[in-house]
Amino acid sequence: MNTTLYERVHMLADKQGLSDFDLSRKLGLSRNAVYSWQKSSPKTETLEKVAEFFNVSADYLLGRTDDSSSSKGRIHSTEDSLTEFFKAETEGMTKEEITKLE
Repeated sequence: MNTTLYERVHMLADKQGLSDFDLSRKLGLSRNAVYSWQKSSPKTETLEKVAEFFNVSADYLLGRTDDSSSSKGRIHSTEDSLTEFFKAETEGMTKEEITKLE
């Protein structure tokens, strides 16, 4: 099923218990900004702000993909995994030994 930008944003807001008005306010947008996306598209900067707020990709909001994960989320996940690996592998090492690895 193809969903519009407005429908996807509305669904994401609803999952967080937010109305269109509440979301507009949280994002620092005009009172009816989100509601207006039923008929017009937001600016690129606004779209990016919404994607970041919900931690989804702009492509997901635009209906280009059904994968809602943002690349930023995947990067943080990879960084977290690497950090955990580094911690496990350096356990028991002195600070000097760890510094040499960095």
